[in-house]
Amino acid sequence: MTDSSVTRIICPSLQKVKPTSHPKPMNINSVNLLSVLLTSISNNPVIIHHHVPQLNLRLGSKLRHSNIMEEMDVYFECNIRANPWVSETGWRFEGYDLHNNLSAGVLITNQSLVLQKVSRAHRGRYSCTATNSEGQGESNHVYLRVQCITITLCAKLYNFIVHCFEC
Repeated sequence: MTDSSVTRIICPSLQKVKPTSHPKPMNINSVNLLSVLLTSISNNPVIIHHHVPQLNLRLGSKLRHSNIMEEMDVYFECNIRANPWVSETGWRFEGYDLHNNLSAGVLITNQSLVLQKVSRAHRGRYSCTATNSEGQGESNHVYLRVQCITITLCAKLYNFIVHCFEC
């Protein structure tokens, strides 16, 4: 193995090392390797930026704000950027913390919130939160509009007519 091939295998990010060919394979011991690594680090300092989580909340990819009707299942996705990574996530509705409640159709799994069979009671502002060692971040607010469904029976035709409007 040549000096340049060992460098590429062990430290692929060392681009400043010029490849050289040697007639015989070179022995690289831990002292030589450490020297190469320290030279690389001192020439290319790595900056690690720690910050409070940055969050972006949106409705699930297949949902449209204007098409959400009563009895539909709705889901939210919380995109998180954080360094260090988050230790805790949460969800809020109108500023109050939400918790898993299967009987009420509220399902929380880390970065997703599912509301089953939404009704007028689900209308309002939702946000997600995340905490790391730098602090807590909160996402943008997404206002959920739920359109009511009124079913009217036409006595003469026995047909169902569905009217949609925002409650």
